[in-house]
Amino acid sequence: MNDSILRLATDDQVIAALDAADNRSELLPALFRVRGLPYSLQDYPQFRVFYARDYVSDLIIMSARQCGKSQNLSTSEVLDGIQIPHFQILYVAPLQSQTERYSHQVLLPALNSCELAKFLQATDMKLSDSNIIKAVFHQSFATGSGIQLGYAKTSADRLRGITVDRIDFDEVQDQIADNIPIIKESLTTSTWKVCRYTGTAKTLDNTIERIWQQSSRCEWGMKCSGCNYHNIPDDQEDCRCLRMVQADGLHCLKCGKKLNPREGEWIAHSPSKMNTFRGYHISQTILPANTENPMRWNKIIDKLSTLDITTIKNEVLGISSSTGVRIITPDDIKRNSVLPSRKEIAAKMLKKDPKFRYTYVFSGVDWGGAEQTSFTVHVIIGITRDGQIHVLYAKRYVGFDPDSRLADIARAHFHYGCDIMAADFGMGFDLNVMLIKRFGIKVIQMQFTSGQKKMMNWSPRQEYPCWCIDKLLALNSMFVAIKDNQYKFPGEEAFEVYTQDLLSPYEEVADRGGTERRQYTRDPALPDDFAMALCFASMAAYKAMYQDITALVPKGSYNPASSLTGAVSYDRDLDPREVLNSGT
Repeated sequence: MNDSILRLATDDQVIAALDAADNRSELLPALFRVRGLPYSLQDYPQFRVFYARDYVSDLIIMSARQCGKSQNLSTSEVLDGIQIPHFQILYVAPLQSQTERYSHQVLLPALNSCELAKFLQATDMKLSDSNIIKAVFHQSFATGSGIQLGYAKTSADRLRGITVDRIDFDEVQDQIADNIPIIKESLTTSTWKVCRYTGTAKTLDNTIERIWQQSSRCEWGMKCSGCNYHNIPDDQEDCRCLRMVQADGLHCLKCGKKLNPREGEWIAHSPSKMNTFRGYHISQTILPANTENPMRWNKIIDKLSTLDITTIKNEVLGISSSTGVRIITPDDIKRNSVLPSRKEIAAKMLKKDPKFRYTYVFSGVDWGGAEQTSFTVHVIIGITRDGQIHVLYAKRYVGFDPDSRLADIARAHFHYGCDIMAADFGMGFDLNVMLIKRFGIKVIQMQFTSGQKKMMNWSPRQEYPCWCIDKLLALNSMFVAIKDNQYKFPGEEAFEVYTQDLLSPYEEVADRGGTERRQYTRDPALPDDFAMALCFASMAAYKAMYQDITALVPKGSYNPASSLTGAVSYDRDLDPREVLNSGT
């Protein structure tokens, strides 16, 4: 950057200089360098949309891996920071480690490669009343603009109270959907109110796919010079973007002639959204940087030959895959939602209606952590004489008042005459102790694990006894029973907010250290707490149905010389199974 341009940073002429280009990407070679060379989008023309002069409120880039998403996100942030006075940007990734990596490996190199940015971050610069900040989670400029960086995997609380003009949600496929509107409140007082979403496609019910469906959904269409057919590399018609790939490049789906991605243009599936929410899909196969480089293209062909279809779709093509497997469907839930409302069930049980007399009544609690999509849920189930499970009651708690929450849970537990409570050990040991000590509830703690040979294993855990529940086996067992009509739910419309949670967990195959392992993953856009609470209660019910209820606490499992810290003490000569079946 020459001195004459640097001097422009001291007055309003810098704004005019940066605004002169038709598309701001034309400024990149003059402002930024990558590996010592001027940064250009000549071989990445699809990313010019990042630098459009006309801002829309929302924009999403759903791309494959290694396409340049992070590089262009960082340069667009720096460009806004140096071009627009007092413009505040917030970058949000799911995890702290992701945010730190972006700051060190992506944003900082972009700042250091831009002479104008370094000039505006000089400690002796004073163009506004703001201080110059150069830190991992905050970069600011003499113009009063700044880039703040945060993370919000489990909770958006740490990002409350921030006022910004632009928010960049990166790796949005791993963001909790309910955190997004909370974080967007930071735009309330801004006149800009700009949101950018970037990430790599995963499953069809993932956060990024849900956001993508709200956008204009633009695809890079390439018109064939031979037959004039518009080739659109989306996932329609049996994955067209995969069928276009040949050994030497992209070819027309109709006549087979080789295509030139440089001659493509964006085609919107929802043109009406172009003025409000633009969406762009970028795969590795449409970038001239790949199609015109034989070495890179051969690597893509190798991936298509060796990787599984899910990885190809997500990582190479940048499209969502339906690999997540669910045992149950909405129809399975609807078919079994035949019980009266919760209020009617409670009244019938109070009147000792013979149709609502149960062999056992259990409650289950899953303690929430995030209070946006991770809630505390209390479930009560009844076991009929023929082994069916009736879901009698469920309540989701929002807020942070543990005293009233515990009292309410205890009230419902006793009102329905529950025999045992199966409660989450992982998030709520202290709360479980309170329920035992304060209310005298018989609590059996449960904790999800993986890789067990048995569905339930008792673990004394040195004064912290609990059942270790294999999550995969337990959820599979519960979902199969639901599909087999062994569960019944209240048919009231208001209960659907709970039964929808059953559709959140889906089974997938994950690579763990070179070993493939089946596991359940939750849909980040849907809470799964009702499903977990129901599973805890169901595990206690299964144990009671097929053995004696006292088997919930195996004889001799407690250390006779110890007790749960802060909980009810056990007499060293008293078998804990007797405590469970006594009135004390």
